[in-house]
Amino acid sequence: MANKKDSKEKPETRKMRKKHKILLILFCLITMAFLRTGFVFVIVAMLPSVVAYYFDQSPHRYTFKSIFYCNTAGVLPYFAQMAKFGPSSANLQGIMNHPLTWFVVFGAACMGYILTTITPMIAQMLIGSLHNTQVRGLQRSQKKIEKEWGAEITKFGLEPKA
Repeated sequence: MANKKDSKEKPETRKMRKKHKILLILFCLITMAFLRTGFVFVIVAMLPSVVAYYFDQSPHRYTFKSIFYCNTAGVLPYFAQMAKFGPSSANLQGIMNHPLTWFVVFGAACMGYILTTITPMIAQMLIGSLHNTQVRGLQRSQKKIEKEWGAEITKFGLEPKA
């Protein structure tokens, strides 16, 4: 009979490092100070990254990092536009009301999800084809050696010599 302790163990969750918390708080405070209401846009636009952070429990959080960087690439043009024109509500409404904005922002995050899902499959396929090419080359070499030396070269001296 298994221990009750073993069956009720929760998966180990990683806590955010103190350095990362401080950087996140500083970024939020600076963004709030300079963009004011534009901070709401940044938070909503970065939601895919927040979700990825909480779902990716791997030691180095590579999935989160991929999604975060892609999501940030989608947000940066609009972030720069808000920083350029200052914290005006008219500019923020123009950005947030345009459907292309959300398509670009969430499409970039979607590309991060696609990268983390499809890239391992592509790598596996490429490595598999490379190995198949090597196997065929070795089989051609084997046939060439068999023609030169004869079929008895393929027998491995399993019988003891007398």
